[in-house]
This record gives sequence, C-alpha cells and structure tokens, in this order.
Amino acid sequence: MVLEQAMVDAIASIGQAAYPNEACGLLLPEPVRGSQVVELPNRSKEPQDSVEMDIEDIVLQLEMLYGEEVSSSVLADITWWHTHPGGNIGPSKFDMDNKPPQLKCLVVTIFPDDRAPVPAWF
Repeated sequence: MVLEQAMVDAIASIGQAAYPNEACGLLLPEPVRGSQVVELPNRSKEPQDSVEMDIEDIVLQLEMLYGEEVSSSVLADITWWHTHPGGNIGPSKFDMDNKPPQLKCLVVTIFPDDRAPVPAWF
C-alpha cells in the first residue's frame, strides 16, 4: 500500500479531534464506499497514553463497509493505525513489544503546534 498524504491528513484530523487521547482505526487497502481511513473507538482504560482496539468493533465496522464477509486477502492488507498526540515520533516500546507479527501497523504523530503530522510504519 502506498501511504498518500490525504490518508495521513485524515488520520491526523481524527487524532486532533480525539486530543488529548490517542485515536485508532483501520486503513483499508482500497477505498470502500468512499472511505479508506476508518476510525474505531479507543477502548483503552488510559486513552491518553495507550490504545486498545476491540475485535468486535473491527468486525462490525468491516461488515458495515463491505456488506459481506471480508476476504482473507483484504484482511491481510488492512493496516491498524493509531495516533501519538503528544509529539512522540514513531512507535513506542510498548507498541513494538505488543505488535502481532502478521499485522501492518502505522502510528501518526500529531504535534501541539502547526507542524505537519509524521507517519511511521512498524
């Protein structure tokens, strides 16, 4: 997947709306019903410092978007994303230690000033 600036901007916009909490969601391999960046609830008990996605939220959102069972090839190409609203660039040690090996993950750093958001794959 090629990460386009519009995708980063969409994630950053969601993250700014969630500030000071971390935001999270899915980045679809291709737009579905006009959406490629999908926001999910952050279910973490400490949303200012961490992110937790619920599998039920993911399944429900994918069923709503695709309207049918999602193929394994699409699932393999979905990226899980979250934001770092405090300006910490790149994945944290916690992010790296807890990333399932088969998942594609992206963190977008959002700064409190006017600097552009910084994406980092991990």
